Amino acid sequence: MIRVSIIIPVYNVENFICKTLKSCINQTFKDIEIIVVNDGSTDNSELLIRQFADIDKRIVIINKSNEGLFRARHSGIEKAQGEFIFHLDGDDYIAENAIEILYLCALQNKVDIVCSSLCLDKNTIIEYPGFRLKEGLCNSDTYLKTIIDGYSFNIVGKLIKKDLYDDFYYTLLPISIGEDLFQTIQLSMKANRIWSINEYLYYYVQRHSSIMNFSEIHVRAERELLCAMAIESLILNFSFTKDILDRLCFLSLNKICFYLRTEGEYGAYKCWIRKFIKNNYLTSVSTLLFVFNRNVKIFIMIFIQYLSPQLACFFSNIFRPKKRC
Repeated sequence: MIRVSIIIPVYNVENFICKTLKSCINQTFKDIEIIVVNDGSTDNSELLIRQFADIDKRIVIINKSNEGLFRARHSGIEKAQGEFIFHLDGDDYIAENAIEILYLCALQNKVDIVCSSLCLDKNTIIEYPGFRLKEGLCNSDTYLKTIIDGYSFNIVGKLIKKDLYDDFYYTLLPISIGEDLFQTIQLSMKANRIWSINEYLYYYVQRHSSIMNFSEIHVRAERELLCAMAIESLILNFSFTKDILDRLCFLSLNKICFYLRTEGEYGAYKCWIRKFIKNNYLTSVSTLLFVFNRNVKIFIMIFIQYLSPQLACFFSNIFRPKKRC
């Protein structure tokens, strides 16, 4: 049996994929398969991947139409034969001994998930905020509190037992923000033992991007709201402790507020927003107190939103981003 399946979703990363694949091929731990999911790339990514596959037979290529990161990873998981799964983005890379360190840690400590620390490109070693966890063992509940409070849901850089993906709940919502959140929360719920390594093994390559223009901000607002819907689907399908439930509700309310500040109106989501506020916020004293202690502005905004949508939209119009001339 293959020990570790490295899954790499790829979409138009011709300038990065070579370094990514080299970091996998040169791993000191050899009992791996490298599953590259080409998610409908329109550049030379597929050609480069095939050149590497001709050199190293451990590389498995999946070609599919573009459906986004979430579906691409799912395609790789379905194909994977490894005992463990390791997710790597197509423009990032890992230390040569990354898989060896993670796998030995999993065996020695008999854990379901091993998390490494992430940093920006190797040449700068800038730590990602919230992406360096305290080293050692923790249970599912403690780990969930840590990652939700630190907003560090990254699925990459973790060695995950493949059987945690058995009976995995896949949402039909077209989420493109919060894919990692959706996966990480589920996997953490199913894991009995989680270990964190205080060592940089995963290098995130920061790609150049321009500041969002006005239309892009509106696209993001809707995607944030779809993420809130995905979080609600987790709340409905899993039995979380009250501490975790309060945190997940706060996450969703934060995304709802971002949507309303940006759009200034409900749009097509009026019924869902009001129902979520009523069922998951106004009926829970602990959630109300949690939100109040975390962010008074959100606490007030959500109350106004429910009691007087017109007034809430008025305030949203005042504070939403202004279009630049």
